[in-house]
Amino acid sequence: MTCFYACEKTASKEEKQLKDIQLNLESQLSFGHFYPQRELATSVKAEEVQLKNIPTEFTDYEIKSFTFNLAKAYYQDYKNGNISAEEFNMLQQIYKIDTTQLSTKNTASKVYLAIGETQNGNRGVVVDTNLDLDLEGEEVQEFEYPIQFIDEDDEAFYEENKVQFLPKAKVQYGENEDEQFVLLLDPYEGDMTSNSNAEKYFLSLSIPKLKTQEFQVKDKTFVLEAKSNFTQVETNPEQLQFLVFEKKDSTDVETNLLRFNLNDTINLNRYDFKLSYTDEEFSLENLGFNEKPTGVNEGFYLPEIKTDYIDGKPYSAEAYKGKFQLLYFWTTWSLPSLEDVDKLKTLQEEHEKLAIVGVAIDANQGAVERMIARQEMSWKTLYAATETKESEKPALQFKVMSFPTYILVNEEQKIVKRTHHLKEVVEVLNNLN
Repeated sequence: MTCFYACEKTASKEEKQLKDIQLNLESQLSFGHFYPQRELATSVKAEEVQLKNIPTEFTDYEIKSFTFNLAKAYYQDYKNGNISAEEFNMLQQIYKIDTTQLSTKNTASKVYLAIGETQNGNRGVVVDTNLDLDLEGEEVQEFEYPIQFIDEDDEAFYEENKVQFLPKAKVQYGENEDEQFVLLLDPYEGDMTSNSNAEKYFLSLSIPKLKTQEFQVKDKTFVLEAKSNFTQVETNPEQLQFLVFEKKDSTDVETNLLRFNLNDTINLNRYDFKLSYTDEEFSLENLGFNEKPTGVNEGFYLPEIKTDYIDGKPYSAEAYKGKFQLLYFWTTWSLPSLEDVDKLKTLQEEHEKLAIVGVAIDANQGAVERMIARQEMSWKTLYAATETKESEKPALQFKVMSFPTYILVNEEQKIVKRTHHLKEVVEVLNNLN
């Protein structure tokens, strides 16, 4: 069992007061936590795709694409020689791509669409819903742009109910009736004219179908959301991803939430629960009371780290007793993850009780060692070789999917900050001083 939130169990009489929680998940379209509002449709040059029969209603348009099965797309890129074995190995580690479930046959993993201005002055969008690279017979959906609100109440109503007003398209990606999904298109987040991926016509997209349920643990209410895994159109229940978070009255949207998989252990209101799927039923299996849960997000205690330093010496939490640790996740193929190195050096000089621990996520150990030397990283660096057990690879253990990621741990081994922005770590440290 992979354990992120409860590796050390504290027994208590209280644990017998809670029963397992059966999850009768209900499907719905959602603009909630699983809606990737910043997932842009990528602009495609007309000569790069033979998209036929662009509607005559368009006076100006852009062709865009959206990859709805990223696992399949990466696998095909690897098989076709577009990405190296090392890069695919890293993608496979981070996103848990199971190649045994993927066919080597080239199949559609992208949907193409056109968006632009129509002859009557409106904007319109048309989607290749049957993935045949032909827009003949496809519906052109026109929409107001820019959207004009009557007053603040009108805008608030739209924000709360936007899922019913945005353009939608049902995409058929296989021969079977259930091999389809609803694509939700949002042209209102903004115009990113300086972004080459967005170009003139901004469009973010989502496959927003998820399953959700509310439940209580003692005096707190929690929400569980489940959706397809990295493939986005996965139908296997055992490949679902889950969010579990406390329901609060605040209208602020929670960010930096972790995603869980089946058999992960989650601590809710000081109780450990295992996400289970048995006899086609989902449940949260009560494992008991736990006052000091280990985990990888703020408020939890640092789990056991079995990864060695890049020089082969073992990591020891005891070595950092009485100090703050800043776990700095980086990789050689993400240049933004290396932009803060000089600031990290300054930070270490300014805070004598701070120990920076680099965590390099890369299949090429030689490249990591050279980068450490080039950047003159004076701190120790954790590194998991390719043959390391999956459960011991830091990217998977700490659920890191983008770089850089910073995890700040206090003297008691409790995580006090998890962020992608070093300035937020600096704020915490300055407040402590």
